Amino acid sequence: MEAVGRLAGGLAHDFNNLLMVVQATADELDVALGEDHPLRPPVKDLKAASERATRLSRRLLELSRGRVEGRSERVSLGQAVEGAADLLRRIVGAGVELEVVAEDAVWVDVDPGALEQVLLNLAMNARDAMGERGGHLRVEVDALRLGKAEAERLGLQVGRWARLRVVDDGPGMDVETRARIFEPFFTTRRESGGTGLGLATVYAAVQRAGGSIDVESQPGEGATFIVYLRRRAGASSELRPPPVSERRRRWALVLEDEAAIRSAVRRILERQGWQCVEAGSGAELEALGEERLASLDLVVSDVMLGAERGPQLVKGLRERDLGLAVLYMSGFAPAQLEETELGDAPLLAKPFTARELLDALEQLVGAPPAGAEETTGHAEQAEEAERPARSPSAPP
Repeated sequence: MEAVGRLAGGLAHDFNNLLMVVQATADELDVALGEDHPLRPPVKDLKAASERATRLSRRLLELSRGRVEGRSERVSLGQAVEGAADLLRRIVGAGVELEVVAEDAVWVDVDPGALEQVLLNLAMNARDAMGERGGHLRVEVDALRLGKAEAERLGLQVGRWARLRVVDDGPGMDVETRARIFEPFFTTRRESGGTGLGLATVYAAVQRAGGSIDVESQPGEGATFIVYLRRRAGASSELRPPPVSERRRRWALVLEDEAAIRSAVRRILERQGWQCVEAGSGAELEALGEERLASLDLVVSDVMLGAERGPQLVKGLRERDLGLAVLYMSGFAPAQLEETELGDAPLLAKPFTARELLDALEQLVGAPPAGAEETTGHAEQAEEAERPARSPSAPP
């Protein structure tokens, strides 16, 4: 298992670097294409596939550490359900009619992989309950405000919650069955190979997410499983450059040995008003010149640059400017970087989306710098007109 873990960690690191390019390019295309562009749907599919591949690579990294941990992200619960609809249809089979009614503007903090497992297990449970005769399965997402009595019954706080309802028209359950339905190894289908772990897994995942699950059912009236997750403020699904401000334009260095990743990160930053230079090694860094290095406001650096280490190169830059903001990125698991001196600088795990990078930078340095345009379509052209022509990796 130790050897498998090391292999998984190495594969995931290389895979993450490839995914970083795919994800950044898909984000860029999504922003550039208009809402009615015929290529918009396949680009959305590309983004969804890269996000699922990202979850897979993170689980490989977790295997390399010998433990499995979820990573909470802010997601639209409705979009997540709609994105899983095709998979759910394959799971329940042709005999079950699947209906999805979901509000997009319902956001939660949850591990996307765990959420997918919750959906799959609830769908499979409904399919098994309805049996060969099939039936109708309805998955709903909406928002509600829990009052004091209902919140106390569910063990939750009063306030705004997201609700996921999975409704089947199977045979239903009696009181005794409902009381034990989430117990590990409890099953009413032992003769058909049921393990009794599906709903127990759902229960555990919902509890880890800080939510609650309830079931409503009567014999002959089907069953409704209701998942409650804390509702959060929404996140923009598209990247829009911020308004022009009066502050000076700022300079960022992208320090990364993979040229494609370096370019992808630079393009994200430049769309947001940063002026950027690049380097892939210590030699390329020094070639930028003392004047340019002294004027840097931000460094986005990989931790491992071939035989060199990003923190060592960044240390030299910080000796020039103690106030230099630093954000590290890495395709390795954090536990594999324990010996690296990251100091107090944050670490962003590859692959990351443009939104995740910008959120991390906003926490680190505040609002984006001046120079980003209000309109998406012409932001890059306006920015190019403002600065002299130059190589992306060379100082002006």
